[in-house]
Amino acid sequence: MFLRLKSLSFFLFILFCTLHSHAQITITFPSERAVFQRDNANQARVTLAGNYAGCYDRIEARFVPRQEGQGTPAPEGGGWNTIQSVPQGGNFYGSMLVKGGWYQLEIRGVKGDGSMETGHVERVGVGEVFLVAGQSNATGSNGLGNGPGATDDRVNSVDFQNLSDGIIAPYSEIRVPCPQFVHLDALTKTAPFGNYAWCWGAFGDKMAEALNVPVMVFNAGWGGSSSRNWVESISTTGNTVSSYSYAFPQGLPFGHLRIALNNYIAQMGIRAVLWHQGESDNHEGTSRESHRDQLRRIIQESRDLSGKEDLSWVVARASRYTVNDESRIWQPVIDAQSDVIGLNGSDLSIRMAHVFEGPSTDDYWEPPYRTDNIHFSGEGLTFLANLWKQKLTSGFLEQSTPYMAIPPPAITMAYSSDTEMTLQAPEGWSDYKWLQTADCNADFSTSRQVTRGVGTYKIRVTDSYHNTVFSGKVNVSGSKPAVSLAHHQDKATLSVQTGQYTFMPSECRVISTLTPQGSSPVAGAVLTKIWSETSLPTFKSSAFASRHYIVKPDQNESSATAGITLYFTQADFNQFNSGKTSAQPSLPSDKEDNSAKTNIKIYRFPGIDPAGNGLPSLSYTENPVSIVPENSSWNDVLKRWEISFNTTGFGAFLLGSSSEGALPVLFEFFTGRPTEHHQTELSWKTTLETNASHFEIQRGSDMKQFDTIGEVTAAGDTDKGMVYHFLDTNPAFGINYYRLKQLDLDGSYMYTRVLAVQPGAGETVILYPNPVTDKLVIKSGRKVKDVEILNQSGQLIRTYNLQPDSGALFLKDLPAGIYEVKVDTQVFKILKQ
Repeated sequence: MFLRLKSLSFFLFILFCTLHSHAQITITFPSERAVFQRDNANQARVTLAGNYAGCYDRIEARFVPRQEGQGTPAPEGGGWNTIQSVPQGGNFYGSMLVKGGWYQLEIRGVKGDGSMETGHVERVGVGEVFLVAGQSNATGSNGLGNGPGATDDRVNSVDFQNLSDGIIAPYSEIRVPCPQFVHLDALTKTAPFGNYAWCWGAFGDKMAEALNVPVMVFNAGWGGSSSRNWVESISTTGNTVSSYSYAFPQGLPFGHLRIALNNYIAQMGIRAVLWHQGESDNHEGTSRESHRDQLRRIIQESRDLSGKEDLSWVVARASRYTVNDESRIWQPVIDAQSDVIGLNGSDLSIRMAHVFEGPSTDDYWEPPYRTDNIHFSGEGLTFLANLWKQKLTSGFLEQSTPYMAIPPPAITMAYSSDTEMTLQAPEGWSDYKWLQTADCNADFSTSRQVTRGVGTYKIRVTDSYHNTVFSGKVNVSGSKPAVSLAHHQDKATLSVQTGQYTFMPSECRVISTLTPQGSSPVAGAVLTKIWSETSLPTFKSSAFASRHYIVKPDQNESSATAGITLYFTQADFNQFNSGKTSAQPSLPSDKEDNSAKTNIKIYRFPGIDPAGNGLPSLSYTENPVSIVPENSSWNDVLKRWEISFNTTGFGAFLLGSSSEGALPVLFEFFTGRPTEHHQTELSWKTTLETNASHFEIQRGSDMKQFDTIGEVTAAGDTDKGMVYHFLDTNPAFGINYYRLKQLDLDGSYMYTRVLAVQPGAGETVILYPNPVTDKLVIKSGRKVKDVEILNQSGQLIRTYNLQPDSGALFLKDLPAGIYEVKVDTQVFKILKQ
């Protein structure tokens, strides 16, 4: 039996995963209820990222309006848009241009045969994003009544407030959690410091109805704060005290505006900051000049810290407050607000660009608008929402400058080993933090590049303005998912040394596998290429399968040695059987056609292919060399034939058929046992031999590399049972692995299974079958006391107590892989399928 352990373990992993999981698409960006700011052309480019289990040739996406009239399908006219061709590493990344609307996002993986799997996010929007700031009439406060939550499904926020167990963290200690977008209900804490919906649930309803797009609201307001408090806390270490003797935590209240701009707004984009403040400045008796300068400073700092120099502000004209038991308007504040808006002239030393007029609220100070003559309440909150909505007109939308979301970084991924991948973020960011848990503040590395094993990861990156965005989660599955066959003219080049190599033009397609082995193992760069013709290639009146290959190393092409596995479909075999010559025997007609398996032959055409098409040609320097495969098996999970053989020399490899060179040598057993004087006796029995020449006895120390240590002549042609023996007089210390290479008179050959013997361990112990799928039989000439099974890390998995002489281990539920079986003091390696 021909088995390369690394190749087989790779197959077993794929087999195990295919049997125990369904191919699927997982969307990791955007998340549910995310709303991205649209531009003034009513569109936004939305990044799409995620991971998949299985193997796909392309990833496609579409946005479907959740209700008729609530958006424009993307792509327009319906259908699907390819966001990534030939996805790599089990992860995908792309983007689509989407019109304003409220959508279900659908992403699917499409295989070459047209089959597909689909994932979806129920709610994703392109619309309007607002950031509220100011004091209590912007956000509500403890003891004040709340307004209604939104009734429109399209109104959203993030439910987080910088308040835990009654403690408000100073700016330097705020830990912003991963954003989780929610519907803006009555009690939603509108991040980063909103108390509840206040008037913004009703505002969102009115804006969504008027604009027919979804709305996202964040809130950085703080009740009782004055413009002086906001300016004095612009420094992250700034300290300020309110006119009511409240000492704000360091860096606040302005720090909440900073947090919102550098986090939520960076990730979602923004239309404008909505500013409602002035009551506390009335209380403090702030002058026109002071309030104007402070407001200008706050606006400018918000633009500078976020890198948004034209960030729009909509400033309410508000000052109504009760002083000495008398409700009053403070005209210096109103005049200062009008100055900054530009209502009192266009002098840029007074007014600021991109500042727009908000609602004038001072005239609405008695019930039913405000029960305490200061704070809006009850129906007054819905009225306040409508005042804001009336100011955000189509003219405002045309004149304001929206800022789009900063796209999440695309993580590039490459396998650094069979089980690990190197993850790399793009250049240009100021700070990198890799995350593995749901805690967006628990990083394990600050490098741009990391190498990790099985797990799910994402990265948090920060630019020079401290704007912070997250990638979508990427998944390291622990194995390459190459499960479909390569396409016509696919090619791949690898630099090989030792081990097993899988040649893949993409993550989804495999050309061949190669293992350097034998007397002169191939090394260096090796090119593989595949062709899949529409008709059968021919050479000297013989036909070959339409799928054919070249494997060409840069060095020692004629003498290098290796084991190779090539892949074919049943359709390839069927096409061959329909077009072959009458003199050629058939290939297997299905997976059950065992009699035709012996007809499978590989033909190696050495030399130069002058046409560059891999086809047989009289210009090849030699006639083809016929190779009898060591293993021809049907993979029932991946639906393909896997033809494995050894070769000395390279070139073009084509599959054909011949009844010559078949190896009808049947073995009844092949055993080994340690004897006295640290020697090993091997015994085997054949029940049928035809055209047999001899047996080469091969020994290795790792089940991968074997050397010939002796030769025994075969009977030749017989149907009588023949028993053979060989004594290895000089085995290595420890476990020795043995196999037989049975050769025919024409040079064709095959290998037996591998058995393990530990010289000097007393009576031999025999384990079979190996590989094993269910029951592992242990035979011994002595009583076996203990049996242990360990995984490749040396971890004890199971223990057994067996009956004298023999016993069986039932391993059906053991995961596929390579294990060590320790029988008392002897150790054997087995392969669990």
